[in-house]
Amino acid sequence: MTFRGATLFLEAPLHFGDLESVVFHGNLSVIAVRRPLDGPCVHLRMDGVVQPGAELRFANCDGGAMAVQGSLFIHGDVHIRNCSAGRGGCLG
Repeated sequence: MTFRGATLFLEAPLHFGDLESVVFHGNLSVIAVRRPLDGPCVHLRMDGVVQPGAELRFANCDGGAMAVQGSLFIHGDVHIRNCSAGRGGCLG
């Protein structure tokens, strides 16, 4: 996924199902506008990669910022603001 300054305003969690991995390039802001969401803002069933030079930002995610069932490789920047989770923390 390549973004150049994109912003996602979520009213429901964003699920990436059976993709082998999700690779983030560029700049993406994820903001929950409905609080609380039913789970984390972003859910990856497999692996996730934040590429070098990429910026991934989360805000207002009351169910956690990101849940990853596989591995998460962060080579760029991940910013988490005003997020919380009942269990597992902001990244699980």
